Amino acid sequence: MLRSLLLAVTTLLLLWLIHGDVLWSASELDVSADGVKNLFTFAWHSEHSEEWFNMDGMAAPFGEHFFYTDGHPLLSMLWRPIVRTMGWQGWSGPLIGWLITLSWILTPPVLFRLLRLYGARSGISFAGAILITLLAPQIMRAEGHYSLNYTLFIPLLWWWLTRYVQSGRLWHWFLLFLLNTVALGTHAYLGLITTAFTTCYLIIPAFLPEKRSRSMQGTLSALIPLLLFIAILNLTDHHPCRINDPGGFFEMRSTLSAVLLPQSGPFHSLSHLFNTSAHWEGRAYIGLSALILLMAGLLSPFFSRHLSTAFRTRPLAAPLFAALILFAIACGQPFVWLGETTLERVPYLQQFRGIGRLAWPLYFVLTLLAVLLLDVFRRSLPSLLSFGLILLILSLWSFEAYHYHADLAQARKGHSHPISHVPPYEVAEAVRAIKESGADLIIPLPYFHVGSEFYGRASLPEAEWLTFSTAYHSGVPTSAALLTRTSLPETRDLLRLIALPRHERNLKAHFQHTDTIALLKTHDQLRRDEAYWWNLATPVLDGDLGVRLLPAAFLFGTKAPDACTDTLLMSISPEPYHFDARKYHTIWSSSVPDDWLMKEMEITIRFEALKNACLKGRGRLKPRLIVQRRDGDKVTWLDHTYPEAASEQADDGSWARPSLTFRLDSIPDLIECVVIAEQAPYDVSVEHFMLREVTCP
Repeated sequence: MLRSLLLAVTTLLLLWLIHGDVLWSASELDVSADGVKNLFTFAWHSEHSEEWFNMDGMAAPFGEHFFYTDGHPLLSMLWRPIVRTMGWQGWSGPLIGWLITLSWILTPPVLFRLLRLYGARSGISFAGAILITLLAPQIMRAEGHYSLNYTLFIPLLWWWLTRYVQSGRLWHWFLLFLLNTVALGTHAYLGLITTAFTTCYLIIPAFLPEKRSRSMQGTLSALIPLLLFIAILNLTDHHPCRINDPGGFFEMRSTLSAVLLPQSGPFHSLSHLFNTSAHWEGRAYIGLSALILLMAGLLSPFFSRHLSTAFRTRPLAAPLFAALILFAIACGQPFVWLGETTLERVPYLQQFRGIGRLAWPLYFVLTLLAVLLLDVFRRSLPSLLSFGLILLILSLWSFEAYHYHADLAQARKGHSHPISHVPPYEVAEAVRAIKESGADLIIPLPYFHVGSEFYGRASLPEAEWLTFSTAYHSGVPTSAALLTRTSLPETRDLLRLIALPRHERNLKAHFQHTDTIALLKTHDQLRRDEAYWWNLATPVLDGDLGVRLLPAAFLFGTKAPDACTDTLLMSISPEPYHFDARKYHTIWSSSVPDDWLMKEMEITIRFEALKNACLKGRGRLKPRLIVQRRDGDKVTWLDHTYPEAASEQADDGSWARPSLTFRLDSIPDLIECVVIAEQAPYDVSVEHFMLREVTCP
């Protein structure tokens, strides 16, 4: 117990020396979209949501089931009555930072116990446990994926699995059940890792007659929480028509180089030397010291013999086997061997596109094995030589871990906490104006709504954190969203919310309790439909964050006055045709008149037969609209979008009219409007093309 306390205090001191006060916070330099979204969804559901299973602060009025928000769903359920009863509003965001730090400082004591279990001496176990924790791939999730940032889960699961297999006691089984339940309630991916590791770990003991029954019973500690998670989700999720097979399954995977070669830090040039790169989702780099030790153990028969003797009675095979099975899945190998069509037979698995995360258990197993090898070397080599080797290895490991955390600390400094009891200075005035206006809904301009992959309208830099921070501190929900697997009909309705009034939207039923809308301008660059509503609204606050008020009736069928004018420059109605797979189609090109210079131009295309009400295809297969300039042989994209991102869409998804706004600072040879169609799971035809000059006061 004393050693565990000393380990925790030592780890805390090292982290505080590198990170400083930001160690206790979940803030960061650029306040990334994922980071503020994960804080906002947790804090809003805990402090503002009226429903238990629906987070209604984003994508209002529909909201989102809290299992899909990355917002610590189980914790928000437990924290919700506490924060409301005690009046601790504003402390939900900081709570996440405190829990992450607590996880970091409790991980070394667990790793120390594992190392001691496998026979390593105390001194090496002490240093190794700290260094394994400091270099863990989950640490970098502190940049935004907070619910995946808990390094404690995998080592603690490993420790409890070992104890359960040894003893078979009921309370050890209950601890496994509890940990798998908490992991699933923290993040579905984290639960997938723990339940899969539990199941695979117990395969090896199942071959031993004396442990077969407890192995079979142990799998229930993973199976029961998983079935409960699925049952609760199916019973409480009322959002229709989600994408079940999002893109990225075969892109967001791991590789051997992601485990053995650094992708960042002081030795990242090694990856360039071997001409390798790894997707961020699949990185599980073990460190140069661990790699050297593992290579020495594999190549030296002398050390391998000593290692075999040291591990003869130690249960190392089960965790190594489990980690390798999960790593194979993380690399997508089973689906490469059996064919991609096997995914169609397991639709639930298709939703876990970031399979590279399943490589994390291998990190802990290989680094712990490396520390055990270091202990074997210490026993086998002469004292002076072993001391020098230990000093070299630990120094190299510490050097790499320091740079790892120094880079992270630098990235997390510089901003006020976006979701805390004190609004950031950029947000405070906007919050005051919205509260005093009595607005019922916030619509940010430029508008953004990111649903699943390309389904939605992308945002401009910093728009997310400014919007969500303003919504949280004002207590007024926003129709904008940054989510995944969203309902496609609901997403389409929210994109049509700001469509120009000449198109019927039939949205009044959804917003029947909305009287006044606050438009929050986070950036000066507005699209045509956004500029229309901004110029129509009543100014309330000017500044870096502008606020204007708009009667909700203007958005829901009542004829609104004109605020912007546009002049039709060119209209073409091409013969409808279908796109061939993976072909580029230029549907219009022309010489550019000189009087187009520095004017706001808009290209609009109407797509027919977009059968996307319950789209089955993956994101990478969707068509794209591009406006580009050509100067001789040089082609430059000015902007691009997708039909699904259009603010003007039919209720049944039968047509969409996406628009692109652009400005020319010099006269090109040509302006081209291009559509790329990549073997979409539906037919696409272009009905109409218009080029307009837009003028807004």
